[in-house]
Amino acid sequence: GKHETTRTLFASYVDGMPTARLICLPHAGGSPGYFAPWRRHLPSDIALTVAQYPSRDESMAGPAARDPMHLASLLADAMSELTD
Repeated sequence: GKHETTRTLFASYVDGMPTARLICLPHAGGSPGYFAPWRRHLPSDIALTVAQYPSRDESMAGPAARDPMHLASLLADAMSELTD
């Protein structure tokens, strides 16, 4: 499938034109890679979209988000860009 990134906070894995999106948020200390196997269990019209927190995995640039409210705000802003 195709891999898209939105402002480095989300990575989406899609096959074709998705009709819906499953948004996954890794647990504290977790990584987006945990959700990679899920792709093969989803129908092809569902986009698997995984949060990539600042200073984690592919989003190593910038400081880590230590304030949960600030991280929630960043995620909400990034999610608004995901409207298809």
